[in-house]
Amino acid sequence: MQALTQKQAQVLAFIQARVQRTGQAPSYREIAAHLGVTVRAAYQHLRALERKGVLSMARRHRGIRLSRDHVRPAGLPIVGRVAAGTPILAAENLEGYLDIDRILGDRLNLFVLQVKGDSMVDRQIFEGDYVIVRAQPWVEQGDIGVVVIEEEVTVKTILHRRTGLWLRPENQQQGYPLLHPRSDQRVRIVGKVIAVFRPLAVPSPSGRVRVRGATA
Repeated sequence: MQALTQKQAQVLAFIQARVQRTGQAPSYREIAAHLGVTVRAAYQHLRALERKGVLSMARRHRGIRLSRDHVRPAGLPIVGRVAAGTPILAAENLEGYLDIDRILGDRLNLFVLQVKGDSMVDRQIFEGDYVIVRAQPWVEQGDIGVVVIEEEVTVKTILHRRTGLWLRPENQQQGYPLLHPRSDQRVRIVGKVIAVFRPLAVPSPSGRVRVRGATA
């Protein structure tokens, strides 16, 4: 394939991201707005990409189709058996793709907490883990929720009883007691734990990701 210009690479990356996220290619007008150019200029970039075999353009709305070699996989590759002498990501070693976005859903209401403590180890949540939380004011019975009691953030199994909200630790070995916030305490559910991330090497938090600690 011929080398792409900077603008052509931007167009390709934008189309790949849109197709991966929505299943549809962007319109000419959307591409133009993304690049900050006229629709005619965007069309010329697309025609250049078509000549280079990157995509094809059908005469219909959102008729852009990426060539097979330029469709971005929808997720992380799942590697099965590795044949001797083949690259780890060779096609014959792949069993599919893990679609992270589909698992997590809409990222707009997600946040991350780092766990402190060992009260949730029986639910496979360990100290130092990062829990991915969907912000919501209600959590179903038996689900893992994030609760703020006064100024303390805690991760526990949620129990709704006639006497109110109870929080159940999950560590039989330590035998931590059920928690029942007092009526004079300010208590609110702030989210539901939907995934756990356990890095082998802990990255430094970037400016774009807010990470707070929560007791477990």
